[in-house]
Amino acid sequence: MTIALVLILSASGLFIYKGQKSQQIKFASTLNESKLAGCGEKPNCVSSFAAESEEHYYPAKEIEIESLEKIKLPNNCTRKQITTNYLYAECTSSLFKFVDDLELIYLPDSKLLHYRSASRVGYSDLGANRKRIDHLLELNK
Repeated sequence: MTIALVLILSASGLFIYKGQKSQQIKFASTLNESKLAGCGEKPNCVSSFAAESEEHYYPAKEIEIESLEKIKLPNNCTRKQITTNYLYAECTSSLFKFVDDLELIYLPDSKLLHYRSASRVGYSDLGANRKRIDHLLELNK
């Protein structure tokens, strides 16, 4: 009964739980290295800096861009902070309105785009963060 009530309230938009922003998020004002966080134990995150974990790892992509201001994001993502080499966005799921964190860092010397996409709540994301990076790369071919 409780699960049914939560599903009904979630679907109607009356119950929206965004979760808290990860403490691992690096904001442009404090970014003093060319690296994003890896992922924790939960399978609800992908990062190009999580090479030690096959489950979480998504390799960086070689891309040539002037700045991250030119990057196209999936429709459900909103830019929150951006500099030439760093972008932070919040991405909202369509059904339950869960908010996920997306970070990009571009290293112009190597022409590599690195990313981290992580869910704020729950255990599994059912592959949503990996699909988000796939979509992001497809938009920016």
